[in-house]
Amino acid sequence: MINIFKKFNLFEWILVVGIITLNIISFIVTKETNWIGIIASITGVMGVVMGAKGHISNYYWAIINIFAYGIVCFQTKFYGEVILDVIYYLPMQFVGIYMWKKHLDKDNIVKTRGLNIKQMVFVTIISIVGILGYGMFLKSINGYLPFFDSTINVLTIIAAYLSVKRFKEQWIIYIVLNIITICMWTIALINNELNSLVMIIMFSFYLANAVYGYINWTKLERSQKNV
Repeated sequence: MINIFKKFNLFEWILVVGIITLNIISFIVTKETNWIGIIASITGVMGVVMGAKGHISNYYWAIINIFAYGIVCFQTKFYGEVILDVIYYLPMQFVGIYMWKKHLDKDNIVKTRGLNIKQMVFVTIISIVGILGYGMFLKSINGYLPFFDSTINVLTIIAAYLSVKRFKEQWIIYIVLNIITICMWTIALINNELNSLVMIIMFSFYLANAVYGYINWTKLERSQKNV
């Protein structure tokens, strides 16, 4: 792990140090944050930073994050997020570890690739149908902000699948996903929901990292093709 940190660039250090600092400040000056929220935030950012680097350790950080974030979502009644974590996102971390181990270079960096046009169209159609259908279900069980929740859930499922399959377009979905999630937690913050501020901080860092992830994976794809 120490060797991994030695390879961090300035942007990656800003993300990691920044999220820890802002979480400490949030914990001290507000009453809307607890230790579960802080653990979810820090492990989440560590996971996505390692994911943007294409390093397999992102899945180990994500496993910790899933448990902590699931508790936060349950407290806020974002039931769609909780269901997603338990039945899909947690198992997918183990699938990701298994799949990535087959396609790593000597530095444990995954070999990346991109979607073709037909695959992009298919992903778009599946996203729209999934969001509408799941949103209606969450609304029927009185979920909080059901269509926000549905959009986040469906896009997370698709992005996680693309990640396991090593497609760089996962980061485009994560950009959209993080913007929507920030809006959702902002509404929760207005309604004084617990841990809302720290979740906004976490997903703001996720958004910056997603942009960086797409850029870095595009570079990785080009460099790996030339090897």
